[in-house]
Amino acid sequence: MAIPRYRRARRGRSVLAITGITTGIATIAVMAYAFTAISLASVNVVLPAPAHWTSGSAVSSGAASPVGVEPAGVDSTTNSDAVQVPAETSRPSDPIEAERIELAQSIGLATVLIGQRTQADTPWPASLAITTDGTALLLPDGTQLTTILPGTQVLYSTSSDRREYSLTLIGPSGVTATFASSTGVIETSVP
Repeated sequence: MAIPRYRRARRGRSVLAITGITTGIATIAVMAYAFTAISLASVNVVLPAPAHWTSGSAVSSGAASPVGVEPAGVDSTTNSDAVQVPAETSRPSDPIEAERIELAQSIGLATVLIGQRTQADTPWPASLAITTDGTALLLPDGTQLTTILPGTQVLYSTSSDRREYSLTLIGPSGVTATFASSTGVIETSVP
């Protein structure tokens, strides 16, 4: 009776398999990073370059970066190790455009908070209130929804069954921001 001989795997085949698996894993990692970076870019979050991850060192103020770009969290005026908070995005120089953006943000926050405070099968609030100084929009129970510009007019109405509502903010300069729960869209207009 013959004794079966087992073949050993050839060295070339195992190296090729390991190389293919490693390349596949690296490709998946790079694709995941790219997908995450692109997804977060829409909300102005910038991820560090992968080269900074593999070097094991933090980005320093002397690190190379594209012309005109300062790495996030780095303050070139100080040498402290504390992470600096990036400056707030600049507002437009046009006061009408700045008011339009402010009203759109205020109405957006108010509608999100109204939705969070109202249960799925309960009606919308019957009314909204404004603080005595006219700088905040409140629910009837006193919960602050958002801040508003001083002098802003607030128009709030509900359907007869209170299943739909409309909220309009009219700024001091006549800029208007409107939200209707039936469409779910914020519309702005300028005078």
